[in-house]
Amino acid sequence: MSKTNNYSFITMSCGMRRFYFNDEDMNVSDIHIDDIARSLSKICRFNGHCDRHYSVAEHSVLVSKILPPSLALAGLLHDATEAFMGDVTRPLKHMLPNYQDMEHKLSRMIEKRFNVSFDDALIKMADNVALCLEARMFYPNADLSEWGIETFDRDILSPYEDLLGLDETDHTTAAKQFTDRYWELVEKNSFIVNRFNKII
Repeated sequence: MSKTNNYSFITMSCGMRRFYFNDEDMNVSDIHIDDIARSLSKICRFNGHCDRHYSVAEHSVLVSKILPPSLALAGLLHDATEAFMGDVTRPLKHMLPNYQDMEHKLSRMIEKRFNVSFDDALIKMADNVALCLEARMFYPNADLSEWGIETFDRDILSPYEDLLGLDETDHTTAAKQFTDRYWELVEKNSFIVNRFNKII
């Protein structure tokens, strides 16, 4: 099928671009940092089951700040697939093999687009550290051992507590924080990325 006669696409936030999910039309050049930032800033963590809007964009910035500089950009982008596929809760995701296959394929494309790798175990660990910090804020009485994730002692979490924003952030600000962090890391690490991606 060609792009003109199938419906396997989504329209991105700018209203001018499409992203295609069918194999013949999926293209790494259709992945843009501004689309990712805008979308993630509007997607709420925990499927919305928290007492304020806490976005995937905010979570991603937190993960990037937990990681060492060499992995920070990958940490920032570790959930970028959700800008295209939505955020599926962990228990449900394990029941959706087709979703996982598409997520894996899209992750590889994002790695190529931004010259990163998500394979380092430290990225998953930082993701779980962030999750534990967030869970302690939103679910102070929860038993995280029942969540099926790696948990951490307070002495491990405490150095990162100040990185977690306590106040609600509107989606415009969250998108800007995500994009500012992206360009900060691109500049620091001398990544070659096309500047037209930048949100003005």
